Amino acid sequence: MNTLTRFELRKLIGRKTALAAMAALMVIITLVSFVPVLFESRTDENGTEVKRFAAIALDRRDARAWSGELTTDAIASALERYQSVRADKRNLVHSADGTFFTDKAYQKWIQPFDPVFGLMRVAYSGGDYDYFVLDGIQPKEAYAFYEKRMQKIHAYLNMDYTYGNYSEKDKAYYEKKNAEIRVPFRVGFSKGWEYLLENSEALLLLSAFLISICVAPVFSGEYQSGADAILLSTKYGRSRVIGAKLRASLLLATGLFLLAALLQLLLTFAIYGAEGGNLSLQAVSTRYLTAPFAFTAWGAWLRLELIGWLLTLMMAGVTLFLSARMSSPFPVIIGSTVLLFGSMLIPYSKDSRLVNHLIALLPGNHSNALGSITHYELYHLPWGVVPQHLMLGFTSLAVVCVTLPLAYRAFRRRQVV
Repeated sequence: MNTLTRFELRKLIGRKTALAAMAALMVIITLVSFVPVLFESRTDENGTEVKRFAAIALDRRDARAWSGELTTDAIASALERYQSVRADKRNLVHSADGTFFTDKAYQKWIQPFDPVFGLMRVAYSGGDYDYFVLDGIQPKEAYAFYEKRMQKIHAYLNMDYTYGNYSEKDKAYYEKKNAEIRVPFRVGFSKGWEYLLENSEALLLLSAFLISICVAPVFSGEYQSGADAILLSTKYGRSRVIGAKLRASLLLATGLFLLAALLQLLLTFAIYGAEGGNLSLQAVSTRYLTAPFAFTAWGAWLRLELIGWLLTLMMAGVTLFLSARMSSPFPVIIGSTVLLFGSMLIPYSKDSRLVNHLIALLPGNHSNALGSITHYELYHLPWGVVPQHLMLGFTSLAVVCVTLPLAYRAFRRRQVV
């Protein structure tokens, strides 16, 4: 890092807006990490309610009974357990909504295996999620668990959609990707990684928004103070100084995002522990069972962070371009904010998958990076097909490569009066 870049970086970090942004970042990330703990609650095998950290510890203990490879034998064993408990009428209670386990039976025999039963319910439900589907399944049917998962995927890919159906090329691509997923799944306690994945949207949006505030004055602040007349009249004012400002902005964007990601990671690990990173993404949550990529929880999180970093750089690039074109930081912040959050308000089309693909690439929708990993969307480009999570990264990178030269050029051509 040269002297000019260090100087510009110190200017950026020393601004009150940057300091306030970093403080807000730490406070919000801390809240996002700790608030879910307040709602952690369950009952133990004796019917005693436990909350917060005690509930997390109990979940971790119960997970030891089924951690490891989710083989069809393990699934059959869990289902035998379910059916044997259900076969004893003393363990059941009847109501207008259906037949349920008594609290005592559920807490002692069923609750410890709930994550496994949840995956089974998703796989065996014909259409919508059916909580009672396991009631009618015999242990021998458990050996079809992975086939049932693929049947759900086939059904999804072959449905009729008003905005366009999947092509044969799309189906073949996802058949191949699902075939690459290692089975049996690796399962275990992974609540920390589940929260990291679920909270990624907040992290991405927050980082992108705060970096826009931080870099908004880079050029427009010089116009507002009149310092542009001095800078642009110096020997390197129209070359090296501009480059230093751009580099400092990108370094700040990178540092801000890394700070947020590292803080969230450490806090989540402090609360839930770090175990589960090597587990199959499909087994981390019932919501991810049909995810098409052979990612571990750690691999999925890493890809989300990469998308978030590139989004932060993209918003920094867009904001720098606006800053070079506007006379004060306030309209720059307004413009960046409208672009980021306004793009999230654009409704998806009911008639065109292409339109939906374009809407998904808008800045605010990059925050749904988790959906791009767990859902089935492909972009058809001249050289082949690209999954949505890669397309988000390519789009951010392309915008950075376009906006930075435009910002450079706009400030360089500024006429000093």
